[in-house]
Amino acid sequence: MKKLLIIAWMTFVLGLLGKLFHIPGANIISILGTFLLLLHSIIFLIKNFKTGLTEALLYLSYSSVTLYVLIRIMHWPAGIKILGFYTLFLLPFFICIAYFTRIREFSQWRKIPNILLLLYFFFFFQLSFTHGYKIYYFFNLNTVLNGPPKVIRPEIWDDYSWFLYKANNKMEALQANQNAIESARQIYNQPEDMEHLNATIQYLESNKIKLLTNTWEK
Repeated sequence: MKKLLIIAWMTFVLGLLGKLFHIPGANIISILGTFLLLLHSIIFLIKNFKTGLTEALLYLSYSSVTLYVLIRIMHWPAGIKILGFYTLFLLPFFICIAYFTRIREFSQWRKIPNILLLLYFFFFFQLSFTHGYKIYYFFNLNTVLNGPPKVIRPEIWDDYSWFLYKANNKMEALQANQNAIESARQIYNQPEDMEHLNATIQYLESNKIKLLTNTWEK
């Protein structure tokens, strides 16, 4: 079981680093790592439900929080809302709380797995209140990760415009849309690219209209 746990964490971290540096296939590796973490925690829970429930809850806490982190960085739906919170936020939240309530002695809190989980829990909680556009910017437009300013592909600016629109930052969304149009003109600047350029600009202009009229659905 420990080997599976180590492999799962290594796979997830490797996928996350790959995503930071835009390595092809990084998303699949992150998904695989998360799946292995969930698989390990579920198997451990089944085998040790009566004799090792506290440790099983520890593993479930880590794996469920990691699932939520994956959902946020992949911009996937997080389930339905219950009292303003998504179900895939509530699940790891209550699993973590269930584990924390079983730690009764201060000496247990000083153990490294518990300290790391507490830090991971605070990160998870903060991430739940982070707008999608900030996460998207961090992975795709942040100059620290993506190098010095360069011509960024129009589809990246278009996605960023969508996330800004969903966060009610209309003026910034319009600027991102304009950046997408300018990027398309810089990238598709050859005579043979004119047809693709016109189609791209037409698509981006239609998104601008939807943005201005609050009818941008996806």
